Amino acid sequence: MARMLHPDTGLQSDESSRELWSDVVVAYKANDLETLGMLSISVQLLSDPRAKTVGISDLNRLCKFLINQSRRIKQELRSFSRKDPA
Repeated sequence: MARMLHPDTGLQSDESSRELWSDVVVAYKANDLETLGMLSISVQLLSDPRAKTVGISDLNRLCKFLINQSRRIKQELRSFSRKDPA
């Protein structure tokens, strides 16, 4: 992931690759192996948009991970809205 996304390599300089790089750095610093695994699949998809080299099981894991992240974010938003009457 570092070879492909690192800003000094210049291989991927679009917005999505910069966001992925930022996410990789955060997950690495937090030692979040689950997120790093999911980001690895995302990097594979970035390099192969038609997902010819990505397994279906990996795509299923990524979907479940994203669904869980979405649910977590919704719960956080609900808790914020309960705290702030505006």
